Amino acid sequence: MNQRIKLFLLLLLPIAIVVALGLLNGVGEQTRKDDLAVLIENNAIKPFSFPASSKTEGCKVNGPLPDKDCTPGAVFPGVDTDTICVKG
Repeated sequence: MNQRIKLFLLLLLPIAIVVALGLLNGVGEQTRKDDLAVLIENNAIKPFSFPASSKTEGCKVNGPLPDKDCTPGAVFPGVDTDTICVKG
């Protein structure tokens, strides 16, 4: 057999395997979607919320960082992301 044909077949085999595995992998796609739906439905994925601040007075800066006991929390009640996240 010609060297070029051997090389071609040698390179074609891994590609064929990858393609075949990719096609077989799609068989269980609906099952994965169903599993994800069950996780979400059972509240396995919950929105993140910051804990309340443990103190509101006597806060001190810790180097470049804020006082960890004063943040995060409702430091500015009534302020939303539209107020804080302003360009410029």
